[in-house]
Amino acid sequence: MSKKKWVQSVIWGVVFLNFVVIVRVFIIPRTNFITSHFQEHRDALRESSGPLDMPNQYAHTYRIMKQVREMANEGALLLLPPDDWEFGSPRSAVIQTLYPR
Repeated sequence: MSKKKWVQSVIWGVVFLNFVVIVRVFIIPRTNFITSHFQEHRDALRESSGPLDMPNQYAHTYRIMKQVREMANEGALLLLPPDDWEFGSPRSAVIQTLYPR
């Protein structure tokens, strides 16, 4: 086997392995998640665990803020603590759930 053929074979092998990894690690988990949660509402998706390759880190925060939204009336003034919350809740998840009211 010539050197050129060997290099081409190695390159095609690397390309094929990369393709297999991308399909197995990223595409299959996401398509499974999308097909199994296709009809769900946006709030239910926020509270779900997310696909295997990118789990939802804020599902617990979305559940808590949904309960706060249900308990507080429409005109309630909600005071939020600073960014360094003890329970690690991200501010963006809180704002997405509570506002606009």
